Amino acid sequence: KQDVGYNGLNDAEEQAFESYADFRQFAQTVTNDSIRNAWLNDPANDNYQYFRGRELDERKASIHERYKRINNPQGNSPDNDNNTEGYDTSYKSTPDVEDINQDYTLNEYERYYQYRISLRPEDLNESRIGQNYLTEIRESLAPLRNGKKEKVNWYKFRVPLNSADREKIGSISDLTSIRFFRMFLTHFKEPIILRFGSLDLVRGEWRTYEQQLGAQGGGTLETSAVNIGAHRQNACQLRVATGHQPSDRPLTATTRGKQRAGPKHDRQQPAEG
Repeated sequence: KQDVGYNGLNDAEEQAFESYADFRQFAQTVTNDSIRNAWLNDPANDNYQYFRGRELDERKASIHERYKRINNPQGNSPDNDNNTEGYDTSYKSTPDVEDINQDYTLNEYERYYQYRISLRPEDLNESRIGQNYLTEIRESLAPLRNGKKEKVNWYKFRVPLNSADREKIGSISDLTSIRFFRMFLTHFKEPIILRFGSLDLVRGEWRTYEQQLGAQGGGTLETSAVNIGAHRQNACQLRVATGHQPSDRPLTATTRGKQRAGPKHDRQQPAEG
């Protein structure tokens, strides 16, 4: 069979499968027609739906509804004959297996570093910047469907891979052989949707001097970059010299980002540095 769910059954087979008999009987008692029909038509609730489509557009489906079934396995690789849209609606072109990194090897060990970020409201405010990996908060007015605008906050987290707060899981000793990372959420009492402006793995060109800066000791020096694009609305922003215009790359539509090093001194003694 091709493109079925993890149970190896299509919808017709699920409706006749003995293990779903009790659930189908319960579904018959549901008074809401749409819910009852959905449960009876797909007892395993594993049908895939692409986030775009005429049916979703006609009823102006929300972001949450559009992505609700994006991870379901049955029908997530439709061929041209089964594709009802004018564009590719497949989610993947390979079989649904547990080999996430696709190295054809079953790894039973657990060795990794773990970094924890608190998303509690009390940990996401201006007074917490510099803690919890939080580096910046930006306020924005988001347009709504009803024509109004709502104030929202965007939070920027920067997680150093060599952070002293990282947790060591298993027998891992360094960062030399790490190929993947994963994110998971815990301790939520209600469903939540997270939106990412961007998710980047970046490298700093500046190295931190980890030795003592002077005879007194105790001070630290951290370096970062201040970018004209990313920090245009920030209090600590990089201003372009008068009369200077950022240059464009030849034959491309990108603009070279002007940036400078931003050293941060902490607990330095007089005459250190």
